[in-house]
Amino acid sequence: MFCVISSDLVYNVVKSICYTEADIIGSMETDKVKEYNLYCDESCYLQNDKSNVMGLGAVYIPKRYYASITSKIKDIKLKHNIPRCVELKWTKASLRNLDLYKDLINYFFDENFIWFRGIIADKTILDHEKFNQTHDDWYYKIYYELIKVILDEHSAYSIYIDKKDRYSNNKALTLRDVLCRSKYDFFCDIISKIQPIESREVEIMQITDILTGALVFENRIFINSNEGINQAKKELINLIKERSGLPLNRNSSYSARKFNIFFWGRYD
Repeated sequence: MFCVISSDLVYNVVKSICYTEADIIGSMETDKVKEYNLYCDESCYLQNDKSNVMGLGAVYIPKRYYASITSKIKDIKLKHNIPRCVELKWTKASLRNLDLYKDLINYFFDENFIWFRGIIADKTILDHEKFNQTHDDWYYKIYYELIKVILDEHSAYSIYIDKKDRYSNNKALTLRDVLCRSKYDFFCDIISKIQPIESREVEIMQITDILTGALVFENRIFINSNEGINQAKKELINLIKERSGLPLNRNSSYSARKFNIFFWGRYD
């Protein structure tokens, strides 16, 4: 007995196979992205700033998506009648602009080509003398811990750090030297550059500030209990927990990409 197969059925099967192959090819093209931008920020990094933790964060994207992601962040600002030139920071989060910050966080989790890694370092256990190091030495070690998981030896990275003060250029040079040596990247093929930038001029850096600030806020012990009472910030932290599926007070899996957290100095 022979089955008669309609031409429509053959067409639909072939079409589905072609689309499946196209999807596979498309995903392979995505994996071929070789150039990335990293936007790094820090919080409570001074040795004696009355904070029990230091936070470092990095948002990274394929370089070719910089314009589209920046445009989308600016559109979110305009949706809430916020001029594009206004800088958004974790310290500015309040009930008045809560919906704006929620939209930014949701956009981060909805966008396929933007990722975050953060480190919370316990400063209460520091003993620089014991390890024959300065606070700056330790700071660069933690920065290395932040970035090493992101770097791939077959890709090139432009790293941007938030410009804090007149020492930012020296900090960038030292950090580049540390990272290049650790990766045996003596010709700077992996670390293309490290450059201080004004966060108010780069929308993606503002996302870094918000996510890093949230991590620090959730893990900081406030001397003044009133400092830790901010309903807007608590709602934002709960949203990040919900979207990431993480509690924000312990390590994510090492391989987590969208939202990766590491706690330095904590071994639980």
